[in-house]
Amino acid sequence: MQIPVAGAMPFLMAQGNIRYRGHIDGLRAIAVMGVVLFHFGANWLPGGFVGVDVFFVISGFLISRSIFKDAEAGTFSYMDFYERRARRILPALFVVTALTSATAYIVLYPSELVDYSKSVIASLLFSGNIFFWWTADYFGPSANKLPLLHYWSLGVEEQFYIFFPFLALSLTRVKAGVAFAILISITLISLIFSQAMLAISPQASFYLLPFRAFELLVGSILAKGEISFPKSVVLSVVSVSLGLLTIIASMIIVSEDTAFPGISALAPCIGACLVIWGADARSTWISDLLGRGIFSFIGKISYSLYLVHWPIAVFSLPYLQVILGVWWATITATLISTALAWMSFCLIEQPVRTNKVFWNRTSIFRTGAVLGGALASISLIAILGSGFPGRLDRRTSEVFNWQYFDPSENFRSGRCFLDIGDSLQSFDSSLCLPSDGDGSVIFWGDSSIAHYFPAVLELSGEKKRSVGQITSSQCAPIVGQNVVARPLCKAFNDMALAQIAKIKPSVVVMGAMWMPGSEATENLSKTIKLVEKTGAKVIILGEPPIYRVVVPTILANRMANSDPSALSGRDLDFDGLMVTEKWVSWVAQQHPDVLFISILQTMCPERQCTMKVGDMPMQFDALHLTPLGSKIYAEKLFGDLLDK
Repeated sequence: MQIPVAGAMPFLMAQGNIRYRGHIDGLRAIAVMGVVLFHFGANWLPGGFVGVDVFFVISGFLISRSIFKDAEAGTFSYMDFYERRARRILPALFVVTALTSATAYIVLYPSELVDYSKSVIASLLFSGNIFFWWTADYFGPSANKLPLLHYWSLGVEEQFYIFFPFLALSLTRVKAGVAFAILISITLISLIFSQAMLAISPQASFYLLPFRAFELLVGSILAKGEISFPKSVVLSVVSVSLGLLTIIASMIIVSEDTAFPGISALAPCIGACLVIWGADARSTWISDLLGRGIFSFIGKISYSLYLVHWPIAVFSLPYLQVILGVWWATITATLISTALAWMSFCLIEQPVRTNKVFWNRTSIFRTGAVLGGALASISLIAILGSGFPGRLDRRTSEVFNWQYFDPSENFRSGRCFLDIGDSLQSFDSSLCLPSDGDGSVIFWGDSSIAHYFPAVLELSGEKKRSVGQITSSQCAPIVGQNVVARPLCKAFNDMALAQIAKIKPSVVVMGAMWMPGSEATENLSKTIKLVEKTGAKVIILGEPPIYRVVVPTILANRMANSDPSALSGRDLDFDGLMVTEKWVSWVAQQHPDVLFISILQTMCPERQCTMKVGDMPMQFDALHLTPLGSKIYAEKLFGDLLDK
């Protein structure tokens, strides 16, 4: 992903007149550990992020049951409801945000600090999901630069609870059967819209309340009381077991490439419902197990664990991975997060939740207003101060600022390179493709092909070779392949193949950030055959190097610490990259006339990668080349090819 990238999840303990439910703490533990391990690099749990969906169901069930009971008894109070929300959510949130902000001031560079400060203000207004919808791909490579990205679902949840009490009170005024039907209807509408939006804007479907509401409403349906809970021990055990298996299976099967949420989110949601349904009415050995030991411990600290783990993933995990390796980094980061979460639970959450004399309603709201105002004011000062650029020397600042390089002109965006907001009609074949196929070379793929093009155009002019560019964001040149994050890709690749068949170039160069898999293997092989039928020579480029941290930041950190090193193999997950490299190389070898070119061997001989020449970075982010990088590597990779 991408992640892809979860949120400040609804880890709410039972409130008001709702009894404590140990099995729900166990369910919380499984959900939060899935999310934490996913964020800390556990590749064996590619769908760990579905833990947030489990938490939405838990929240919908607990809070809805409290509201329904109070509303039916005529004792519901909006002030009481929002006081409980504030008492549960705000203390740990303010402390974690304050500590994250202090770290951000020390660690982040000026432009990063400005972006971070904007996210603080948005999150304090419970609109972090809207902010990140506009600015961040949860599964994208830039997600690990956003310390408060995980607050997005706090926005979803709090927005939901602005509206839901009004709906719940309205439902108590109609017949139970009618109310239940209305609740189910709203849930289905949200689910249908969520699924439909995946084909239009996957980002909106992921982040925004209308397309996530069905997950909380599923819990509300269970809480409404119209569904009878099982009285049989056997049925309870089967229900809980099946629910847990469904959740765990979702964490293993779902991935960043899955169309999500939509219908795919139903599995973890239904799994959570089965656990609650099977364990809530009676005690069994499996529900008792969920409410004890490590499950109970992790479940109780789950809210704080979620809050603290993502800043650790952003600020520390890449460096822990470099020093310790992925496995030990995952274990270390998890232990650190757990320790901090336990401290937060004991020192912050519990005192505020239990001491209602000192922390009464007035002090809760007053303190919340003061702390929220202070954090917002400090963030506004950072924004107005442009992130305090005086903290850096000129050379370090210039190197770092390369990560804000705008590649649109070099990529020929909106014409020859289609981004997420473009349509097929934006592609300009007269500008981007050669008019005569004889002797021409067409480059087909995603942005990892597009970033060579400033130098390719220069080289082709010198060597008098006609070249074409047909590229689109995150669209590997594989006909028939659906890309969840880019619904345009399938139609784009159909169009690309049609253009190649029409022009009949001498050579087609295909490259991308490849995604291995059985379907991809079959479709890539089929695509190669279709291109070869046009008479073109096919060249397949291997996996490009993708750094754990954006290159200008790596270099700026080294310059700030007086480390002049420009070569490194430790800043990339070479083993992971080589898995993909071997896959695409194997597919290419199944076609005798296909030429395979390894970018990794060209850019990183013996796992040593040149990241800069002088003070000029070779990449402006974790992958894409600066104009200098493009010139150097295009000559190495394509110089001979472009000779007539």
